[in-house]
Amino acid sequence: KAEQSADGTVAVCRDEPVNPVRPETEAHKRRTKRVAGITSGKTMDGRSSKSQTDQVIAGDREQSANDIVPPNDSEQTHRCQLYSADSAALLEASVTTELGGLFYLINVGIFLNLYGDFTRPLQPGIALPIWTFVTLIGRRLLGDTCEDDPVWQLLAELSGCCGSEVPENDFMPSERWQLPAEWLAPFPEAGCWQWKATDGRLTVRHTEGFLVLDLPLDAGAPLEQLLRETEAYGQVVPFELEYGAVTESGNSMSPLDRWLDRLMPYLQARLKRALGVAETERIPQVLCRQSARISVSAAHIDVFFALAEHPIDIRLAGLDRNPGWVPASGRIVAFHYE
Repeated sequence: KAEQSADGTVAVCRDEPVNPVRPETEAHKRRTKRVAGITSGKTMDGRSSKSQTDQVIAGDREQSANDIVPPNDSEQTHRCQLYSADSAALLEASVTTELGGLFYLINVGIFLNLYGDFTRPLQPGIALPIWTFVTLIGRRLLGDTCEDDPVWQLLAELSGCCGSEVPENDFMPSERWQLPAEWLAPFPEAGCWQWKATDGRLTVRHTEGFLVLDLPLDAGAPLEQLLRETEAYGQVVPFELEYGAVTESGNSMSPLDRWLDRLMPYLQARLKRALGVAETERIPQVLCRQSARISVSAAHIDVFFALAEHPIDIRLAGLDRNPGWVPASGRIVAFHYE
């Protein structure tokens, strides 16, 4: 429900009080059994797990990101077939890299429901090839460092590109940005969100700095649209809405770059919590910079890490679970620790 105070601040909260950290809904009960690395209160290797390590990244994969990238079942099936056919072009390769952690981004895409896993073989996900997704997110995390690492060439070839540049694709994200409500579950704290209605756009920014909404402004009263568009979020987290300055995510002209400008602040905020790091600059060091040997065949991608060097933060975040069959890649992806 929403309540407006005398100073114009709008408070949005749940109709009934629930535990703000571990809400006991049916979806949550299912999630505690199914999230990455957790099975009936234990990790995948059988060890007991603590509640605070309930895979901050994994979230509830039963929901979808349809408000950001609406899917089309027939197109998804066609893409699945195309990806599987294209993946056979690279029959065999072996690469040693210092950026093996980039392959953990496959799980990030799956956990966010941007891509399907073996439980949805005919739904590979968004039209952006998963290897292009890994490349783009990886480059944004790492910046201009490690340009000469051979992993970039491998990712380009997996994406169907001859060079190391990001290939062109048919991914055309919507101009509307509406964060799926379940993406806010890892941020259960009450906060004050900034909103603004200007230049024909309604924008709302979370306390953590990422955009919750960026929508075309309706012809009616902006406040009415604001309350209508944020209603679903009040069922997940309590928050207040305060009119104020909402800075732009970036000045990117292409739809893909604009989509990345909106996605990256959320992804960085979520990875910071999952990995237990205080600074965004620490994410690539903890997550991406992992020495690995990658073996590629027509049906498999095997990534071999050194067990003695494996960061516990990645383990607790659930990012090192085996993706298994990834429809968008046309291959089985497995992580090995030696």
